[in-house]
Amino acid sequence: MGYITDNDIIKEKTKIAKVKIDLDKYDMYDITFTLKNGETRTVRIFTMKDAFPDLQSDKFKKINKQSNNGSIKSAIEMFFIDRLINLDGLMAQKGRDDYFFLDGKLFVR
Repeated sequence: MGYITDNDIIKEKTKIAKVKIDLDKYDMYDITFTLKNGETRTVRIFTMKDAFPDLQSDKFKKINKQSNNGSIKSAIEMFFIDRLINLDGLMAQKGRDDYFFLDGKLFVR
């Protein structure tokens, strides 16, 4: 599959969905990238429980609003997209685009 870069995706069309799982210590997300050629790629991500704020929470809305001012990246872009794509992203490092663990690093803002 290779790796995808910033130039391959339409960032505004990137979708994130929290997946229900029955694990005490982990959260799981599906990140769906829309490529400029019209294709989509979905990547499944595991994080430590509550490493990223719930997408429906006031905390997430506040973080994302603050992040979208000016040229500052969105919370989703900083926590997920930047860690997955380009040459130094996990997709290129691991040579695949299926399941990734984004360690216990908390998104702090």
